[in-house]
Amino acid sequence: MLKRFFIIVCFAWLVLFLVSCSEKTNFAKGYIKLGYDFNAPKKMEPSFQTAVWLENNTGHYIKSLMVTEYLSMGGYHSGLICPDWIKVVQWDSVSDEECDAVTTATPPAGSHYMVFDCVKEKLIPGKYKLCMQTHIEGKYNILFCGLIEIGKDTTKTVLQKTYFPAPLAGAENILDNVIVTYLPYKE
Repeated sequence: MLKRFFIIVCFAWLVLFLVSCSEKTNFAKGYIKLGYDFNAPKKMEPSFQTAVWLENNTGHYIKSLMVTEYLSMGGYHSGLICPDWIKVVQWDSVSDEECDAVTTATPPAGSHYMVFDCVKEKLIPGKYKLCMQTHIEGKYNILFCGLIEIGKDTTKTVLQKTYFPAPLAGAENILDNVIVTYLPYKE
C-alpha cells in the first residue's frame, strides 16, 4: 500500500513539474512570414540555391529555417554557395531530422513567401536577425539581412541587400523585395 502511494505521489510530482516547465517556456505565439521575388535574368541561369537562418540580435547563429536541397545535401562543401550561411552553421553536425525539416526544393523565378511558426521553431519573444542568402553563379551571392522583433505586435522589416563578393553584371536584382513580417496568432 505504501509503495502504491509513493508511486502515485511521484507521478503527480512529475506531472506538476512538466506542466510548470512548459508554462515557463513562452514561445512567441505567431508566424514569421518571409516574402521575396526571384527575377530570372536574361543572360545567365542562376542556381537560386538559398539558405534562410536566424541569428540573435548580437549576431550569434540560432538556427536554419530553410535550405535548398542541393545546398543541404553537399553543395555547402564548395564554399562558394551561400558562404555567409556556411560560416555560421556547422551543417556536417546537424541531425538528419533537422536537415530534413528545413530542406526544400529550389524555388523557381517568381514571387514567393515562406511562413515559419514560432512555436514549432521554439522561438521566444525578442529581436532576431533574419538572413537570406542566394547563390547566383560561381562565386557570386546576394545576402539580405534585417532585424525583426517577434512576440506581441505585428512588425515588418525590409531586409538590406549585400553582394558577395560584388554585384554581378546583369544579376543585380535577381533577388528583390525581401520583406520579413511577424504576425501574432489571431485570438
